[in-house]
Amino acid sequence: MYLERLHLQGLGPFEDVALDFLDAKGDPRRVTVVHGDGGTGKSTLVAAIENTRPGHAIKGALFRQAMAGAQVAAAWRVHEEDPERAHRLSVVTPGASLDGLDEERERLRRREQAYFDKLAQGSAGFLVMEFSEHRSFPRAAIALQDPGRALLRHETRQPAYSDRGRFELTRKIKQVLAYAELAGALLGEGSFAGGEGMDPRRLGDALHAGLHRLEPLTRHRYAGVDPLSFEPLFETPDGRLCHFDEIAKQVRHLVAFLVLGAHALWVRAEGRDPREAQGVMIIDEIELGLQPRVAAGVLEALRDALPAAQWIATTSSPIVAASVPADALLALRRLPDHGRVELYTHELARTH
Repeated sequence: MYLERLHLQGLGPFEDVALDFLDAKGDPRRVTVVHGDGGTGKSTLVAAIENTRPGHAIKGALFRQAMAGAQVAAAWRVHEEDPERAHRLSVVTPGASLDGLDEERERLRRREQAYFDKLAQGSAGFLVMEFSEHRSFPRAAIALQDPGRALLRHETRQPAYSDRGRFELTRKIKQVLAYAELAGALLGEGSFAGGEGMDPRRLGDALHAGLHRLEPLTRHRYAGVDPLSFEPLFETPDGRLCHFDEIAKQVRHLVAFLVLGAHALWVRAEGRDPREAQGVMIIDEIELGLQPRVAAGVLEALRDALPAAQWIATTSSPIVAASVPADALLALRRLPDHGRVELYTHELARTH
């Protein structure tokens, strides 16, 4: 599943704004950057995507102070989830209608939305994963739990990582890395009893390849897990081995994006290679905690590591904005006269 278009009306600083996530050929872009200063609606946009994904169309907290008639409409490409009927799925917030449709077509659209809502409750699909701007990495001991409960399912009815408070990532990162290493070691080169199901070696291969792709940015090499404590190990630039809790914070940010993203895609694809799985990965204020050199290269590295995912990043950093082509940049600017936020695209996004 990919996001094609988002239309916000009367929500936050937006009177009527439509954002396009398609490239010049009409295909969903793999990377989009939304650039704007504080107060231009970047977090509102992220929440709007969350609230209009298949299986989770709601009026969330962002509607509490919205003007009358506020609504969000999202267009999703669901070819992988429904290959026999490959087309655009329109999802609108409850109580609203899609502009431009007559009564009969709107009734059909609602039936289709209800069908995919039901489908989402019984599958691992429709992955929209958000990394909140309030990312936190407190020290936490690894806790090995029943994988069937903790690691082999993805909750489709609630956002995976959308807490607007503290957003603690350490424990889940350690669980995913330890599980992939231990399960892969137990299986070895033997056949997998689950057949074509949740083979953890596919997850492990994607994690190793992805973390290797991040090495030029992190300057840390992933070295597996400590055989005594099962804590993830990383080799520092000076050759020392250290646990995840001891590495630089900006390295932990990048590891989080890759590890948690790959794990969610692996579950969403029911155990297939996460590098081939579709899903939408949203990172709010991606530059937080990153040095300029790292911020400039992070999106290219993530795209290479998980090439079938769609990455959407919000940022107030001109360095991140300059790291993508002009046609992958959406700029939000508040007009000084009346405070309304306007959208600029392509070359205008560079100059406004």
